[in-house]
Amino acid sequence: MMEILSAILTGSIMGLSTLLFIGPVLFYLLQTSVDRGRRLGYIAALGIIVGDLIYVVMISNGFSHTLSGISFQKYAALFGALVLILFGVSNLLGNQNKKSEEKVRPPSSAFKVFLNSFILNFVNPFVAMVWIGFLTLNKSTFSSVNLVYVSLASTLLIIFATDLLKVYFADKLRKLLTPERMNVFSKGVGILMLVFAIRLLYTYISL
Repeated sequence: MMEILSAILTGSIMGLSTLLFIGPVLFYLLQTSVDRGRRLGYIAALGIIVGDLIYVVMISNGFSHTLSGISFQKYAALFGALVLILFGVSNLLGNQNKKSEEKVRPPSSAFKVFLNSFILNFVNPFVAMVWIGFLTLNKSTFSSVNLVYVSLASTLLIIFATDLLKVYFADKLRKLLTPERMNVFSKGVGILMLVFAIRLLYTYISL
């Protein structure tokens, strides 16, 4: 019993440590919640955690070497940078002030939001490396495979729970923002997406 509690605690600490990571998925999650409301924010959180879950399954089944390889990282970085550029340009060219009385963008497809958040998370090579690190640390800490899986499951649950909390509070913020400020927020996210794209290209393409 103590070993299980130890695995849950270890996984929870790992999950909480991801709060220190500031990346494009965080800003997409916040923007979706602010622009389109809580429901689609939760769907974006679901897309993010599904991407994490797929990485956990792949790494647990022996794909660590492939995912940490230079070739994979380069192609993932190139595709990821392209996706970030598209998001960034879309935000910068968009205009939320067509009707000053509107505080929320027109409804967006739930599937589109899910797919966007999944792609933004999954194409980032850094995410794969984080999960490889978590798995390696768990294997060095626990002798039982089952305890490793308990720890990883705890990490996933904590990440999902904290993302849901981000959505909840971002939706509260949405109700306080004017259309003009929401437009500035959207433009700011667009600029950050372009910055992340440049950083991704610089970090991985030069390998």
